[in-house]
Amino acid sequence: MGIYNKEDLVQISYQEFGETMDVITQALVSYQKAKGIKFNLIVPLLRSGAFPAYHIAAHLEIKETMPVYYMYEHEKIVKRLEIPKTTRALPNDLHIFICDSCLTSGTTLKSATEDLKLLMPNAKFYAAIVWLEEGVNSLPDIERIFYGKRTCEKKTGQDPTTLNGIVVAPWEDLEVDWSEIKGY
Repeated sequence: MGIYNKEDLVQISYQEFGETMDVITQALVSYQKAKGIKFNLIVPLLRSGAFPAYHIAAHLEIKETMPVYYMYEHEKIVKRLEIPKTTRALPNDLHIFICDSCLTSGTTLKSATEDLKLLMPNAKFYAAIVWLEEGVNSLPDIERIFYGKRTCEKKTGQDPTTLNGIVVAPWEDLEVDWSEIKGY
């Protein structure tokens, strides 16, 4: 028997997703303006990171994307696709944000960042996360984490705005997610 129950899953609506994306997008717009920078490359962590990444890219007018695909499999991170090469020269003042829907420990994002830093050692990296686990406030090599809502998979969150449980995005099927995690 695993540590999770099916009741621990929280299905998010498209409306709530949209409202949460508005929070992140506005924070990114304000940050760019306050710092006088321009985010010039977005890195969606496939699979579910593509949904928020392309929403943000459209609103921030980011034309360069570099999707990466890492999976947590059997206690380790596996790179499922090689990092694509850019088709154009990137600016020297490179501000990249890596985007994902949920971040619990940051292990997948850390792996992606390490590989990206090998290709772009002078870049500044940021993270845009729709649902960020309570207690995660920083990650190595990440300048800042932007997020929409806090979550707590252990259902011990004290803040009333925290989503207590495992988030199931609106494009995901709760039954499929449950079949994948019920052994944990």
